[in-house]
Amino acid sequence: MITLVLPYPPTVNHMYRRARGHLALTPEALAFRHAVRMIAMMQGVTPLVGPVAVFLDVYRPRRRGDLDNVLKATIDSLNGVA
Repeated sequence: MITLVLPYPPTVNHMYRRARGHLALTPEALAFRHAVRMIAMMQGVTPLVGPVAVFLDVYRPRRRGDLDNVLKATIDSLNGVA
């Protein structure tokens, strides 16, 4: 089992913006993805093959927001790394 301590992700509502007719990641989202990827690589995480289970302990800074979005942002950031 691999355990990573990751920063709290930006809200999915602030992860994308429309630029030149296409959706693009915001600077905040890019910084989060970069941080997650660097932490994973520094911990020696490699891409996994086969079924994967993900367990998150989430410590929210406020009681607002959708926990599904926290999972989505975190899993999307680990794509290609873990």
